[in-house]
Amino acid sequence: MATGSYHAGSADVLYSCLEYGIIWRVKSGFYTMDELVYQTSLSIDSNDTTVAHNRAREIIIPHWEKQLLAQQSWTANERTVSDKLTQAFDSLERNHKILARMNFACCRTCAISELAGDCDEDETRGYVFFHEQITEGLVKGGDVDLYFGSFTRSERKNIDVGKRVVGSLRKAGLRVEWEGDPGQPIVVRCDEWRRRLQEDEDYGDGDYDDGEWEEEEEDEEEWEEDEEDEGENDEIRTNQSSTSWGSFSF
Repeated sequence: MATGSYHAGSADVLYSCLEYGIIWRVKSGFYTMDELVYQTSLSIDSNDTTVAHNRAREIIIPHWEKQLLAQQSWTANERTVSDKLTQAFDSLERNHKILARMNFACCRTCAISELAGDCDEDETRGYVFFHEQITEGLVKGGDVDLYFGSFTRSERKNIDVGKRVVGSLRKAGLRVEWEGDPGQPIVVRCDEWRRRLQEDEDYGDGDYDDGEWEEEEEDEEEWEEDEEDEGENDEIRTNQSSTSWGSFSF
């Protein structure tokens, strides 16, 4: 992916590209100021890191402040789609052994590759995530497409993961659409994406718990039987990606 360079002759074109990437990332609420400054500075041609960072900050700050101003009109204690997703994903991690990630990696392929590296073959039931391209779309008014799976080729296991994800999402109060097809993403309806800007990684209070899965014991027995029949589950794993940030597509 090209990153571009900052030169006076092409300033208008590059600035427009930089702004586009900055605007949706700021509105998403997933990136800290420091992260945005660092990534933007990589697209600014300067031998002086301080100069590049200062220039990046000059571009970002107006959009950051505009978003802070917009947030003032939001209802103080409103539970947004982002809040509910955070709660549901936390429950999936804690209660269902499902790796759950928001705004994870640059694309579906890289996300699955990285999650495969985080998988504990003895403990992890599966994964669910949405990547940066989904984030870009939802900021502009789209829904949240969630990709999921079990790290195996078992359709039944993949469906089981999907059902657990849907159950947790609905218990968190989200509007969900999924017809039970393990080959299709789970769609979370989102009228307007709202996530407050922050300078740390504190996503949620961790108090949410959707309770025990009603068929937990029966599913665990079936899960273990499938593991014996299917053997190794490494076929779908691909090479590890070096970062979950991705790169600015300028």
